[in-house]
Amino acid sequence: MVCGEGIGTTGDNGGIMANKLVLVDYENIQNIEGIDTIQDAEFRVLVGKNQTKIPIDLVLQTQQLGKSLEWLKVSGQGKNALDFHIAFYLGKYVEANKYGHYVIVSKDTGYDALIEHINESKGSKIVKRVTNITQVSNKQVDKTITPEMRKLIEQLKKIQGNKRPKKRSTLIGFATSVFVNQKSKEEVSLIVEDLYSRKYISEANGIIKYEIDNVSLK
Repeated sequence: MVCGEGIGTTGDNGGIMANKLVLVDYENIQNIEGIDTIQDAEFRVLVGKNQTKIPIDLVLQTQQLGKSLEWLKVSGQGKNALDFHIAFYLGKYVEANKYGHYVIVSKDTGYDALIEHINESKGSKIVKRVTNITQVSNKQVDKTITPEMRKLIEQLKKIQGNKRPKKRSTLIGFATSVFVNQKSKEEVSLIVEDLYSRKYISEANGIIKYEIDNVSLK
């Protein structure tokens, strides 16, 4: 381990690579009841050096997640020791682009500046902070979405956040290529405008910001 000693749970996640990594600040939040019901993520639960007792019921519950959950005990102590460990792991995995989304479970607002910086650098909200483990899975199912918009969003999701079209004109050009020989220029523009009206995309200083990653198309 680079920053701490890991205590892995037993079991197997079936070899399925999760698209979301959840970093739990266990010094800040000990109530993670229901963590075993979340199936679309992998977990790193970071424990402070002086936290020597973990409830056996919680250990048994987390064992249900198998290799998709790992306990990490930080190696140092100090006011913000655990926070720095979480920042380290977050930066490490974001840089490696191992997961598509990252969640910090903590009431500590000190993480927010780092989260904002990462999201701005990536051009998409890939990191968020929640204060309750039940908020980790928040995919919105939009049953009113049109087949055309579904197709466009699916294609955009295949592109890494910071490589998606940044200008409206570039996005329209991309959408035109998606619907080549299927839709007129006016029809494509209307599909793009619908993305704006539903707030799946927005603009700040002429640069597109995408909010499509938490939208479930199933």
